[in-house]
Amino acid sequence: MNLRNRLIIVVLILTVTIALIFSCIRRNDAVETILSSMLSTKINLSLSYMECFPNSVITYNDLVGRDSISKYTLVVFTDSTECTSCNVSRISNWEEVTQDFFFDSCRSARLVFIFSPSQKKIQEVRQIVEESSVDWPIYLDTANVFQRSNKQIPDNQLFHVFLLNENNEILCVGNPLYNEKLRNIYKRIIKGE
Repeated sequence: MNLRNRLIIVVLILTVTIALIFSCIRRNDAVETILSSMLSTKINLSLSYMECFPNSVITYNDLVGRDSISKYTLVVFTDSTECTSCNVSRISNWEEVTQDFFFDSCRSARLVFIFSPSQKKIQEVRQIVEESSVDWPIYLDTANVFQRSNKQIPDNQLFHVFLLNENNEILCVGNPLYNEKLRNIYKRIIKGE
């Protein structure tokens, strides 16, 4: 290979590398923009319009009764573009997170799962949820009320887990299940540190 061909290959590699770096920077800027637009916005939970499963230990009425003592709400939302049955089957993974910062301050936080499956998946999801043994309320949003009431929530599932304050304003966004740093941020907020 002559010097000219080598130079062309080096220039192409540098061009691709620079393009990748700039695309990552633009993507990070987009994420920051979305996060900043979401923080402090108010969320309408609309739980009374959803089906709460009877095998859940805590129901909507329990949550309404606890509203005066629940300072925070961690919302885990799954829309029709995500694999709802996969996410329902992973609910048990939340046990560790709930022990980490909910049970230590049990009266200051609550966890709410909202599933909004496509119409053809409703029966399948309903069956999976009914067979689960979860101690947290699981809401099935068959009319897509949650998404219609909260247009500020992006379609990207990265933004579908968030912590609300007592006024239902978003304090933190992201899934603490698989991110230790994010879990620590949630913990500090909930424990008031």
